[in-house]
Amino acid sequence: MARPALFHQGGLGTGAINGATIAALMDCAMSIVGIVHFKGRKCGTVDLSVHFLAPLRFGAFSVDCHATRRTRGMVYAEAGILDARGRLVARGIGIVSRADESDRERERGGREDGIWHSPDGLLR
Repeated sequence: MARPALFHQGGLGTGAINGATIAALMDCAMSIVGIVHFKGRKCGTVDLSVHFLAPLRFGAFSVDCHATRRTRGMVYAEAGILDARGRLVARGIGIVSRADESDRERERGGREDGIWHSPDGLLR
């Protein structure tokens, strides 16, 4: 989010980013962790809890997410959002579940198109 738009602003008039946008960033980061662990297979967030610790002001920030546990069909993840000064402003925990494969996916070993690209550097 290099240039947040006005609709990303929270409703309190403080210049902070909306909590729903922060939750969506964490959801997306956790989904990426799931996709990496399940080698490109479809997955979805089944549980997400976000704790807002401080306002996230418009400007640079980063999202860190990593898996804490994995079962056959689920990945447990933790995420944090750091502001421009490196302070933790929100943290979240969640569970990402692997979607059931179709017969076609099973035959190809993953995604419907048979292509699996491993993103480098996403896991600790």
